[in-house]
Amino acid sequence: MALLIGLDGEMSDSELDKGAVLIQIGVCDDYGNTFESLIGHEPGWYKSEQASAVHRIPDYDVLNAYPAIDVDIRLRRWLEGRLDDARARGEHTGIRPFVPVGWNVGGFDMPFVRKFLPVSCELISRRSLDLNALCFAFEDARVTYHGERLSFSKWKELAHDYAGLVLPGENWHDALFDAQAALEAYNFLTGSFRFIDYSPLPR
Repeated sequence: MALLIGLDGEMSDSELDKGAVLIQIGVCDDYGNTFESLIGHEPGWYKSEQASAVHRIPDYDVLNAYPAIDVDIRLRRWLEGRLDDARARGEHTGIRPFVPVGWNVGGFDMPFVRKFLPVSCELISRRSLDLNALCFAFEDARVTYHGERLSFSKWKELAHDYAGLVLPGENWHDALFDAQAALEAYNFLTGSFRFIDYSPLPR
């Protein structure tokens, strides 16, 4: 059984191959358990002004944060705790039971997470649940919301706005807030749809 986790990272830049680094990680489950940490790096990491303006994390905080190896060990222990919780609930889990949920989480966040937190990734699935893909699928499958067919952009807007409403202390681009918002958006999307019709393909 897959165990869904909201996951988000804040990076010094979007270009991993240019030397950008993961500087904050946020992870949560649907039971109120959370993990968040800054990730420390030595001076000289690749960064962009655009990314710095988004995450608003001062270089000083990155320089003085726990290094990735320490964060990796703590996150691994947190994941193992959530695995114990799932087993206590009688859920059967696989080798990599945790499936990350987020906006472009597989294409953007997870390459950074795999590089800087490899021990934790031994418990995280290579699969991911991308909310962008879900919104595209809803548009293509003619899923309705209160009887109205919605575009990809409108599904995304509704899910984003719903998460902002239900979570206290709106703080977008904080890794933990964004991880929690991703799970709330997923719950909104999967809990609110119905198909307006279904016509089997002709044989």
